[in-house]
Amino acid sequence: MTTPAGSEGPHEGGHPPDPLAMNDEELAEFARVYELRLLPAIKSVLNQAPIGGSVFFTRRRILTIFTRVEAPPIIRQQIESAVAAELNENLRGKVSLAFRVGHIIRRGG
Repeated sequence: MTTPAGSEGPHEGGHPPDPLAMNDEELAEFARVYELRLLPAIKSVLNQAPIGGSVFFTRRRILTIFTRVEAPPIIRQQIESAVAAELNENLRGKVSLAFRVGHIIRRGG
């Protein structure tokens, strides 16, 4: 059976699901690990370095570390090691780690 053009499934008109994104069960597991172990481990590394930083998790797969200045390679390596140590193999394969210089501006609303 063929699918008529323009009716690609439940994401009609939107973006197709990201095959690397976590499903609801994986996201719930990640949220527990993130709050209890992963975020404290990352903050511990950032607090030891004089670069400050914020951590954001977006699109069910991207863990972004924002710092005021470029994170030195040793800090990146320590954060990558913390992520690898705290996440099981399945979740490690679904999370991308990104480092960015800058800060987030929060707007009231």
